Amino acid sequence: MLKLLTLIFFFLLNITIVPVEPAQLIDRIIAVVNGEIITQRQLVREMSLIRRDWEFQDEKKLRDIALERMINEYILLQEAKREKITVSSQEVEKVLSDIKGDLSDEVFQEMLEKEDLSLEEFKERIKRRLLRERLIAQKLREMDDKVKIEKEEIRDFYLKLKRYLKGDEKAQEEIKRFCRIYRENLKGTDENEGEVSLERIQDKIESFLRRRKKEKLLQSWMEKLRSQAEIEIKTGGEESG
Repeated sequence: MLKLLTLIFFFLLNITIVPVEPAQLIDRIIAVVNGEIITQRQLVREMSLIRRDWEFQDEKKLRDIALERMINEYILLQEAKREKITVSSQEVEKVLSDIKGDLSDEVFQEMLEKEDLSLEEFKERIKRRLLRERLIAQKLREMDDKVKIEKEEIRDFYLKLKRYLKGDEKAQEEIKRFCRIYRENLKGTDENEGEVSLERIQDKIESFLRRRKKEKLLQSWMEKLRSQAEIEIKTGGEESG
């Protein structure tokens, strides 16, 4: 039962960066991101969190994925600081309360201890998650005016969708993704030759295309941040402390 609660607990949190106080830095430095360090201890914990969600046979691949994710998150947190995005202690406490739910203090503390986390570290994780989420939400709002969906785009997407629904196996991945998301909306048919009409799903297509364009803009923005960052990955590591 405790194991199941632990899985739910960290699934709800979905946070990966582990803050480490200077006094604790007795392990190797793995990378430096704009002057901030990532240690072996942090990387091992990140790998453990990823391994909990996916099975990895290749330990090196797991390590590379974990390090890449940590570097990107450090960059986002640094950008949030530059953008003067803040999170109050009251907001952190509210999220903490939601995560704990009906769990007793004893069970919650046992979960933290199993993950070698203090309560303050856990709160810091919550704060960092909120900072990243707010930064991304802010960027998405800024992109609203830049994203335009033309009628021709909707029509072209609809025609590709029709071909896929009729059995076209060469459909683009975004068509397949649309069908996975809006599967329920595509079940019913119209009287017009049994096909789903454009009028019926036009709004869904426009929403999907808008989201896809914003995702691409967000990815380009992240790539730009990454290209501007000073990132040093240590091969052998250094002793710190």
